[in-house]
Amino acid sequence: MSGSGFLQNRSASVGLTNSWGYDLMGGVNRQVSRSHNIGGTYSFSHFEFPGYGMISDTNSYHATYASNFARVWTFALQAGVAVSEINSPLHLTLNPVLAALLGQRTVTVIAYSKNMIPSGSVRLQRQFQKASILFNYSRGVISGNGFSTTSRQSSATAGLSYSGVRKVSLNVDGGHYSMRALGQVIGAISQYSAGAGASYNLGRATYLNVRYDYRDQQIASYNYALQGSRGSVGLMFSPGNIPLSIW
Repeated sequence: MSGSGFLQNRSASVGLTNSWGYDLMGGVNRQVSRSHNIGGTYSFSHFEFPGYGMISDTNSYHATYASNFARVWTFALQAGVAVSEINSPLHLTLNPVLAALLGQRTVTVIAYSKNMIPSGSVRLQRQFQKASILFNYSRGVISGNGFSTTSRQSSATAGLSYSGVRKVSLNVDGGHYSMRALGQVIGAISQYSAGAGASYNLGRATYLNVRYDYRDQQIASYNYALQGSRGSVGLMFSPGNIPLSIW
């Protein structure tokens, strides 16, 4: 069993909304053999967006399966559905006769929508002696990005980590993700990204980290495209006898 909460403050950004919410999750897992596990999970998510007056509740139900095979491969599957219910205010303009009778030009009603979407994740990892490769796909409901509210998101990523060089760990990764709002009529957001990094052991569990990332982001129906890149240099402390690895 687990729980978490969040608060996103975007008050300094024009046109975006703050948001807050929490997630509750419970699950059970049974090991049916040395290499195979089966189980199930249930999660509840509550999101609120004060700037838009929207509230959403999502119930997710998943069956799980995990397996280790050939001693070097790990496979994990989570499959099910997410049911999201969204309440949002809708402002309607009254005709002149009703406006004169009621003494107001607009009336606010609550719009309700319910969405049921497939959700889950698939993870496949191969472990080598000094390297590992990972493939991951996931799909579910998230709290949006301030412009979009409760949204359906899917992502597909892959990465490779190598630590066969003395004092050095190298990694490359990339992927694609897309997001579409469930309670708003706006274009889908999609992004492609790729990155590479290196970690060098300076001694005494201190590492010098260098990384470069590139992304290409687009919003459908708004003719919006943005390409950007980022470089970073930093220090990290991590006790251990081998170079720091991404996984």
